Amino acid sequence: MRFILIFILFIVYVQAKTILVINSNSEISKYKETELAFRNSFKGEFSFLDISKMSKDEIKKYLYDEYPNIVYTIGTRAYKYVYKYIPEKKVFFSSIVNWKRLPKKKHFSGVLVELHSGMQLTMINSLCLNIKTFGIVYSHYSKDVVSAFINSAKNMNFNIVGQEIKSIKDINIDKLLNKSDSLILIADPIVISDKNTLKNIFKTAKKLKKPIFAYDKIFLKYGAMLSISVDNPTIGRQIATMIKSYLDKKYQKNIQYPVGSHVVFNKKVAEELKIELSNNKINIIDEFSE
Repeated sequence: MRFILIFILFIVYVQAKTILVINSNSEISKYKETELAFRNSFKGEFSFLDISKMSKDEIKKYLYDEYPNIVYTIGTRAYKYVYKYIPEKKVFFSSIVNWKRLPKKKHFSGVLVELHSGMQLTMINSLCLNIKTFGIVYSHYSKDVVSAFINSAKNMNFNIVGQEIKSIKDINIDKLLNKSDSLILIADPIVISDKNTLKNIFKTAKKLKKPIFAYDKIFLKYGAMLSISVDNPTIGRQIATMIKSYLDKKYQKNIQYPVGSHVVFNKKVAEELKIELSNNKINIIDEFSE
């Protein structure tokens, strides 16, 4: 009888789903916010690892020793190590800019950092009157992002003017803005790779009195009029729900758009550019910046 009980306990232990949460760096605010929201939302047990001060060999040893069933990676660095050493495991990810450029497996799941293009255009349109044409500079890394914007724009009677580049030297912001009412700045690794190029983009937009809509509020200090970014705590809660659904064997989309957003509006820039705004929709703004 005792042997049978021990055997049953062993089977239960083997079948238990061990979960490991890996944060690329808990000191980075957006990662920390996501992590804390996950901790507060997920009711099951899990182990936690911050790899910001760990070497490659230390991370490798830890992953092989622990060998969890499920891994949730926060940030690019954590994702890359998990993909390199234990890609056969069920992986959930978040907080990765342009995830589609990274290697991946079909069984990987996660929440993108990019908001749905239709959602962004709807927000911009509800706030800014008379803006119907949007310019976007992009490289091959972001072709799918621009395609999504084009498809969404068609359904909303807007127009996307794209300018594809191979290097920052190919950017002709004057030409693009002369064909557009505004510019949408996306997280393209080539476009945002050079600080001086970014400054020139904002300088030219100001000269031509064209607003820039950015994906992060950090660009408001450069002169963006509006930033529409993901709400990090919502992502943490969304991942917690996804893992629970996976454990309960419920259907879910492997790759999901974030369901929450954070909108920051630069009133000073709007006044300088004399952009006509809809006062009826001002309530969608979460934060004002001047």
